[in-house]
Amino acid sequence: MRRLTRLLTKIRQALNVIPDKYILEIQKEILNTNVNRFKALSMLLIVMNILMLTIDLTVYYPRWSGNVAYVNLFYAHISVLLERGLYLFGIEWIKSKKCNLTFKAKKLLMLYNCIIPLLWCSYLSINALSIHGQISAFIIGSFSIASTILMLPKQSLLIFSVNSFIFGFALYFIPAVQIGYFSNVINILFVFTFALLLSHINIFMYYKNFTNKKTIQLQAKELESSKERLDEMVKTRTEELIRANENLIKEMGMRHEIEMQSIKTRLMYEENTMLLKEIKEYEELRNVFFANLSHELRTPLNVIFSAQQMMNFVISKQTCYDCKNQISKYNKIVKQNCHRLIRLIGNLIDITKIDAMYFEINKKNCDIVNLIDNITQSVAEYIKDKNLELCFDTEIEEKIIACDPDMIERIILNLLSNAVKFTPMNGQIHVNMRQVQDHVVISVKDTGIGISKELQMLVFERFIQADKSMTRNREGSGIGLSLVKSLVDLHQGRISLLSEPGKGSEFIIELPDELIPFEDEVACAYEYNDENIDRIHIEFSDIYS
Repeated sequence: MRRLTRLLTKIRQALNVIPDKYILEIQKEILNTNVNRFKALSMLLIVMNILMLTIDLTVYYPRWSGNVAYVNLFYAHISVLLERGLYLFGIEWIKSKKCNLTFKAKKLLMLYNCIIPLLWCSYLSINALSIHGQISAFIIGSFSIASTILMLPKQSLLIFSVNSFIFGFALYFIPAVQIGYFSNVINILFVFTFALLLSHINIFMYYKNFTNKKTIQLQAKELESSKERLDEMVKTRTEELIRANENLIKEMGMRHEIEMQSIKTRLMYEENTMLLKEIKEYEELRNVFFANLSHELRTPLNVIFSAQQMMNFVISKQTCYDCKNQISKYNKIVKQNCHRLIRLIGNLIDITKIDAMYFEINKKNCDIVNLIDNITQSVAEYIKDKNLELCFDTEIEEKIIACDPDMIERIILNLLSNAVKFTPMNGQIHVNMRQVQDHVVISVKDTGIGISKELQMLVFERFIQADKSMTRNREGSGIGLSLVKSLVDLHQGRISLLSEPGKGSEFIIELPDELIPFEDEVACAYEYNDENIDRIHIEFSDIYS
């Protein structure tokens, strides 16, 4: 008991440390805070009473006839529900009218919201004594008000004293509790003491937070004032330094200007050197490209011209017995080189369209496994004629994804054409398919000459070739793989290269496993017709027998 008394004394002393200038302000804040807490408390009481009414009408209803206390309990819950509902309605109505409650009105509202719930809880406890002999409602109400509502020490002492006295006085006149009256009085005293202590602690913590906030605000103001004074001192000192250094600045002006001019000259020289180097590299790349392009254009044109001369010579011979076969041979040469020109010009046009973002692909839901298989089989005989072995293997039997079948055919034919170019006789070419998470992976692997590590990072760049010499063994303009990468990118896919010189290369394409919504899934059939044969001849046109 002594410890409790000491604690209360310390709390009162702490409550009295609030400066007088803050008393009115903190009282207003307490009242404004309590208005919101009254609303929350009222809503809690409404919810609890709705639950208790449900229990009254279900669990307790059969006992109404045996004990009138259950009937009183039912009406008490209805009364609390109505009273709190009217209170919330009144508060919202005042709020809608944008009326501001006066300080005195808020104080009266606080007393009302403390006393009325406490009286309801006291009545419920008195009525409950006839049911289960407990005063739990009185205890819960006292502790709820003490821990929720902010009350000054005098207010809490007055409210809990009056409530405890009224409750104890009412118990005295109830014959059913005369036997245990003394024990109930002891309980009331304990509830009163702890509720008062809880209320004091509640207001003490609020006072403490308020004081800390004010202290922080004062410190912030002092810091701001100190900052302003410091800024003023800095400003004054800066002006003094500026005036003191004006002469020095004037003296150093000429030297500074000379140094700046020297720096600008040096920077300009470095920039011009870098620009000249870039121009030189670009010029070299352009020269190589046009040299390759002229070589690519000149070679088929020379072949076509020579074949045309030979056909004229054969036709002019009067004693030719095998003109048809010879003309057919030279006509085949002309056609193959025409295909080379068509392939080169088509690639240049498509690269230009892609650069201008004018190139579009036509996606459709397609069985990619069937498509790749049929494309591979369409060139199987051609590759076999080159004394190469072509193998197709898949880990998935069927997979419908969104893609452009024509562009996929162009990608695969280009990779197969490269594999044939750089794979020696009796070599192998493997086409493999598998599913990896949300991508379909297509692999074209050969046992050819491979690509050095230096060129692997550049192989997808435009006009880059493994053999850049004008006497290289394999023809090509250096834009095929660049076009392949662009077409894969247009499918939101990825292409990568694994290669080792002398052991071959593997190009890996990853296409997203996606479908076009609201479109029927159609397995694209790759028909081996004249149009496809021409496309194969065009893609393989720079490979000579």
